[in-house]
Amino acid sequence: MTDAGDVTLGRSVFNHCQIVGEVAKALSDRYVGSSAACLFPYGSELIAACHDIGKVSPTFVAKLLRAANYHPHSYPSLANIDSSLERQWGGHAGVSQVAAKAMKVPARIPEILGQHHGYSPPVADKRAHDEGFGGPAWQEERVRLADA
Repeated sequence: MTDAGDVTLGRSVFNHCQIVGEVAKALSDRYVGSSAACLFPYGSELIAACHDIGKVSPTFVAKLLRAANYHPHSYPSLANIDSSLERQWGGHAGVSQVAAKAMKVPARIPEILGQHHGYSPPVADKRAHDEGFGGPAWQEERVRLADA
């Protein structure tokens, strides 16, 4: 938000995820011995970094752009997106969970990503390629984000 009260877009999802991963790594580096391995198993910083891959979804992006008062014709593919649909799957956290499951990551990691706001999103019947999540093209972008 600017001094004038205008909402502006901030960091990219990639940059946010990168920062979170670096913070998780810095925290894990501060622990030694068996407590480190218990609290921060190998790869935990990558899991932390991937918590918001679900922000790469049309409903989330449309919500951000509308909050920043974008002109709907600037992004025609998002003009008719109903961001309130996110309530059906727990928002971006639900998309993160479904997307990670589709990536066939080890068991429990999708649930960790989905629960990063403190609850289990209702995603039992959702698939990463569902149209509400943007279809295959948006899932490909989430995979690219996780790979990066």
